[in-house]
Amino acid sequence: MKRKFGFMFMIFAMISLASCETKGKKITCKPENFREKISELKSEGTYNVIVTGTISNNKKFLDDLAAALKQDRTVKIHLDLSESEGLKEFYSGASNLLGVSLPPSFKKLSTKSFRGKNIKYVDFPKGNERFIAEENAIYTKNHKILGAVLAGATELNVAEGTEKIVYGAIENLDNLEKVMLPSTLTELESNNFVKCPSLTLVDSESSQIKKIVSCFNDLPNVQVKLPKTLEYLEESFKNSKIINIKLPEKLNYMYHSFIALDDITEIELPDSLEFVIKSFVDCKKINRINFGNNLKILYSGFTLCPELKSISLPASLIRLAKYNNFTEKIVNFSDGEWYFDIELADASGWIWNSSKDACDPNEHKFGNLSQEILSSPEKLGEFINTESFDTYYGGIWKNEYDVISEPSDGVGTWDDFCLNRNF
Repeated sequence: MKRKFGFMFMIFAMISLASCETKGKKITCKPENFREKISELKSEGTYNVIVTGTISNNKKFLDDLAAALKQDRTVKIHLDLSESEGLKEFYSGASNLLGVSLPPSFKKLSTKSFRGKNIKYVDFPKGNERFIAEENAIYTKNHKILGAVLAGATELNVAEGTEKIVYGAIENLDNLEKVMLPSTLTELESNNFVKCPSLTLVDSESSQIKKIVSCFNDLPNVQVKLPKTLEYLEESFKNSKIINIKLPEKLNYMYHSFIALDDITEIELPDSLEFVIKSFVDCKKINRINFGNNLKILYSGFTLCPELKSISLPASLIRLAKYNNFTEKIVNFSDGEWYFDIELADASGWIWNSSKDACDPNEHKFGNLSQEILSSPEKLGEFINTESFDTYYGGIWKNEYDVISEPSDGVGTWDDFCLNRNF
C-alpha cells in the first residue's frame, strides 16, 4: 500500500512540475524593479514572472511593462499579477506576452486590454465579482456584457445569456475566422466586425439585434448572416467582400451602407425597407436592384455604379433625390452622377423645386413635373441627373410630401426625419 501511495505521489509531483514548467522559469520581482528584472532575462527564453507588492502608479507600471517587453521580443512572458495590489486596469499589445493573471484590485476592462496577438489566457482571482474569462472572451461576471476578446482568438462562440457587445470588442483581430452570436444578444455597439482579415463567417441570425451602426467594415471575404430582427442599418458594409448576403425582412432604414463593395452584382431589398439614404456607392459590378414594394424615400447614393443601367421604383415612393455632398468617395463632380434610367410605378402627382439654388425656403418655386418626363424612364433619369439637385430641396416628391421638413445643417437629423416622422 505504501509503495502504491508513494508511486501515486510521485506521478502527482511530476504532473505539478510539468504544469509549472509550461510557463517557464519562475522570476519574482517588485513593481519598482520589474523593468530591470525583465531586461536581464536571456533571449529566446520563456518565463513565469510573478509581481508582488503594491502597484501605486498604474500608468507607470504599464508603461514599464510595454518598454520591458519591447526590449527583446524573443523573451516570452507569462505575467502573474495575482499576488500584487493596487492595479486597477491593464492593457498590453505585446506579442511576447503569453498570458496574464490579474489581481483582486483589477476593476477596469478595455477592449484594448488583451491585444497581444499571442496571448492565450487571462486569469481572474478567486472572489472576483466583476469579470469572467471564458474561452477567448472576457465578460462581466453575470455574462450579460462581452467586454473584450483575446487577439489570438480564431473562433468565438459568444456565450448564451450575453445581451451586449461593447464598442470595438471585435475589431482588428487578425486571427479571428468564425463568430457565432447567441439568441439573447440585443445590442451590438459600433465598430465591431471591423478589420478582421481572416474572418469568413459571422452568424447573428438567431440574435435579437434591431440596430447595427458602423459594423462589418474592411473585411476581405466574409459571409454574414444578419439578425432576423434587424430594423436599422447605418455606416455598415464598407470596403468589404460580402458573400451571399440576405437582408432581413424587418429592415426598415438604411443609411450610408454598402459602400465600395466590388463583388456584389445584385441585391434584393426587403418589402419592409422604407428609407434608403446615401447607400450603394462605388459598387462597380452591381447591375440589378429590387427595391421591394414599400420604399418611401430614395435619397442619394448609387453613384460610381457603372453597370447599373436602370432602376424600377415602387408606387409607395414619395421622395427621390440625388444630392451630391462629396462625402461618398466622390472626387470629381462627374463621379456623383446617375447614369441609369428611372421607372416609376406611379408616375402621377410629382412636383419639383425649379429654384433649387435659393437658400431661403420661402423663395422656392414648386411646380408639377411634366408627364412627358415622368412617363419616360430615360427622360426621368436624365432629368434627375442633369438638373444636379445639390440642395436638400432638390429632387422630386409627391404632392402631399412636405420637403421643407427635411433636415438641414443644424436643423434636425436624418434619424429624426426618417424614424420619428409620420407620413
